[in-house]
Amino acid sequence: MSADAAEPRPDAAPDAPDRTSDAAGAGGPSAPEDPPAQAAPPGGEALAPNPAPNPAPNPAPNPAPNATPGATPDGASDGVPGGPVATPPLLDGPPVGGAAILKMALGFYGVVAVFAFGYALFSGGLPTLFGDRVPELPGLVVGIALGVVLVLLSRVGARAWPPMRRMSETLADLLGPLSWQHAMLLALLSGVAEELLFRGALWPHLGLVGTTLLFGLVHVLPRRALWIYPLFALLAGLLFGLLREGTQSLWPCVLAHVTVNALNLAWIGQIAKKRAAVAG
Repeated sequence: MSADAAEPRPDAAPDAPDRTSDAAGAGGPSAPEDPPAQAAPPGGEALAPNPAPNPAPNPAPNPAPNATPGATPDGASDGVPGGPVATPPLLDGPPVGGAAILKMALGFYGVVAVFAFGYALFSGGLPTLFGDRVPELPGLVVGIALGVVLVLLSRVGARAWPPMRRMSETLADLLGPLSWQHAMLLALLSGVAEELLFRGALWPHLGLVGTTLLFGLVHVLPRRALWIYPLFALLAGLLFGLLREGTQSLWPCVLAHVTVNALNLAWIGQIAKKRAAVAG
């Protein structure tokens, strides 16, 4: 054998130890290598690997943007005195407001007035729709005085009798704040249209008793707090009918009706403003 073959070559790298074969020979899988430790500072010990960072805690959920302040999850009031009743439009919802309710009233009472004229025309009662004679000044004054008496009766009842007070507060919550201009326009629309129908077109056919009962019936509202409302309308309808019989004219009834509605709607609008200020 030559000398070249016997001597190792100077540029050959030494054989690396075969760890895989040793592990396989031991009969088990190769163990995973430990993560390398951080380099130790001069004269110190090796540092352990950095632990995994803890996850950030979940932030608290923000409240819903349209949540009502002071309301519990089930919609109940949190005890704000005089707070608004949770209601759904017109009888079951948020307050309608003067401008919106005025538009609805214009359409509704316009239909009522057209129906009253049409009924009087086809039933032959158009000549006596406004009464059998021209109204006189004493009758007109009595009409306004009757309206004021009914308003005073409702105010005293609201102070002295809890059902009347609950009725006025519930109506305030349903209608919302009303200005005196909106109250006057609503009073004119409702007073003229309803009197044209009940003490005008239907009067020759139903008379005092029939128009009074029907007037109270159409003022029934599906709210427990308003159970007294049709009773008040029944009393007002009876007095308007007696005024119609006594004066033989529709116009005193219109003045009485408009007076009641204008003063009471303005009063209810003020109640709504005060309750909204307390709740806000």
